[in-house]
Amino acid sequence: MKRLIGIAVVVASMLVLTACATYDKGQTEDTIVEDLSPQVEEVTGMTIRSADCPDDVEIETGTEFDCTATLKSGSTVKVVGAVVSDGGEIQVDITPEELGKAAGTS
Repeated sequence: MKRLIGIAVVVASMLVLTACATYDKGQTEDTIVEDLSPQVEEVTGMTIRSADCPDDVEIETGTEFDCTATLKSGSTVKVVGAVVSDGGEIQVDITPEELGKAAGTS
């Protein structure tokens, strides 16, 4: 397992929802698994196995929500989601603190 040394950046990914800016739970979860997994693996040595997000999120700039990512080891990390535009852009982030917990360094 790689050692976590002062991570200063947040692991993040953006997705743009289509079809009149409606929330797509499955697309959000897929983005977490596919886009964040390589970055999480680089820090923790584990990929993301699955993600679980809320069923409904209002697509309005500033709306925040939490998801849970389950790593291959079975441990979980909190993923923070935010709607960053009324056009449907959603950003999902894992904080350095969450990565530290997953890596067993905090």
